[in-house]
Amino acid sequence: MARVKDARGRKHGLILSGGGANGAYEVGVLHALLCGESPATEYAPLEPDVFAGTSIGAYNAALLVSDLTTVGPATAIEHLRYIWLEVIPREDSTGHNFVMRFRLDPLQFLSPNYALRHPVENTMQFAEDLSYFAADWYRRGLTFLLSPRDVETRILKLFDLSTVISNEPEQRLIRETIDFGKIRRSDKALRIATTNWSTGDLKVFERTDLTDDIGPQAILASTSLPGIFPQVKIDDDYFADGGVVMNTPLNLAIDAGADVLHVIYLDPDVKFIPILPVRNTLDTFGRFLVVSFAATMNRDIEVARRVNRGLKVYEQALSGGPVNARDVRHFIAVAERLSRVEHPSEYKKITIHLYRPQDTLGGVIGMLDFRRERVEALIEQGFEDTIYHDCKANRCVIPD
Repeated sequence: MARVKDARGRKHGLILSGGGANGAYEVGVLHALLCGESPATEYAPLEPDVFAGTSIGAYNAALLVSDLTTVGPATAIEHLRYIWLEVIPREDSTGHNFVMRFRLDPLQFLSPNYALRHPVENTMQFAEDLSYFAADWYRRGLTFLLSPRDVETRILKLFDLSTVISNEPEQRLIRETIDFGKIRRSDKALRIATTNWSTGDLKVFERTDLTDDIGPQAILASTSLPGIFPQVKIDDDYFADGGVVMNTPLNLAIDAGADVLHVIYLDPDVKFIPILPVRNTLDTFGRFLVVSFAATMNRDIEVARRVNRGLKVYEQALSGGPVNARDVRHFIAVAERLSRVEHPSEYKKITIHLYRPQDTLGGVIGMLDFRRERVEALIEQGFEDTIYHDCKANRCVIPD
């Protein structure tokens, strides 16, 4: 079956957004796209030229690029599916997943299965957790005593959820499943979005930046959701989840040369998320994140629509064709853009296929739920949504 290489030589890009455990949905979408089972690619297997990812999307993108250097798309997606189903949900019968664990978790340390099979490791882990909490609370105690602020403020600052949760399992997962040497040798463009925690600026790691030392740290940083996981130090700066400033990195793929974008977004349209009659902080915060992420993505997509429209009007005007009076503003806007670029002929129309669930995938709690049965259901949901993909319903951007 022919790969997606259209007659106009356009580059196809995959944009994978963040969402924690909900990233399993991306696996189902990718399966349908890369194996040629979606109407969005006219049922031809997609072979992307560009990959851009944020948070869990960064992990999925990096693993795919690593595999695609030596195997075909079908084998690569099968490996990604295996990792999500058989590796991530549970690590060696410890009771926690291969992404995060709770320090001093009694389910691990009192588990007969794990304790009998790994008595030394269990004891060492328990001792390390005690040592970590002792050092952490010593620092917090000093801060409490020496701080000039009022008692209420000092008490609130004693608590930090990221000290209870360890992402050490994820660090090993990244190193054991992704070959960064293969990524650097790949002919695919790869963009990983992170947030510089010191400046608040977007920091993008490209394929050639991902050395064996920096690569795992960059992926870990992109998945480090503030307040849940600690920031990651790379060189002299600290970095956090790329979703803070760019949860769906459309522009990174466009800048890398893609002009047909396949965007996998892990939240439904906000209007499909019901407002509960009884409000609570968790659901309110979850809706806040969805609205914030959607606002940025919708703005980028609307810019693409306007540029496409403006370029169409611009081409009509240059060819002497009729220009509707209401389209004059599009003509002027695009003409101004073209006057500022070095090569106006390279200013191109963008196609955006948007793949997203029709209902919420579990909110904030769902982002941390890596149970195998849930992962399997999300993969199946992503696959089903993509084989029945409807561009009109998803409001895809199709030029002309």
